[in-house]
Amino acid sequence: MTLGLILLLGAVSLLNSLIISASASYFSGARFSLGLQGWLQSWIELSVTLVLLSSLFWFFAGLFRRKSFFKGLLVIFGIQIAIEILNWTAGLEIPSLLRYLLDLIAVQVSRDATPALVDSSTLTAVVSARWQHIFTWQILLKLLYSAIFGLGGSWLYRRREVF
Repeated sequence: MTLGLILLLGAVSLLNSLIISASASYFSGARFSLGLQGWLQSWIELSVTLVLLSSLFWFFAGLFRRKSFFKGLLVIFGIQIAIEILNWTAGLEIPSLLRYLLDLIAVQVSRDATPALVDSSTLTAVVSARWQHIFTWQILLKLLYSAIFGLGGSWLYRRREVF
């Protein structure tokens, strides 16, 4: 189901990117391939995030029989509340689980490319530099967590004796 969503999102956004890239290359003289590279960069990052989210909620579906989405969110919020209580009462400095998850699922596809629109070489540099932001440890962690949650969810779903 996730693969279908990713492919559908990719097809619709590719069509949009083709239209925008064609009009930008016609009116401003920007290279057509830069728009397609920008689309590919955004699509890769968004796809990895969607795989992470779907595997996380697949894990919760294996853990809970009914209303797994809401129960999974309650587990995350419950852990966050427990962390906050421990930090407040015991004077600990445990990092926030919720903030870490939100940072992990954040997709940073928007860049301020307004100065790059003036000069084509600057636009090329912005798009080329974006590749370094895609292949990072955070993407590797997203894929690793996706694999762990996917395998854990499959294992739990087969057992299906919890709650």
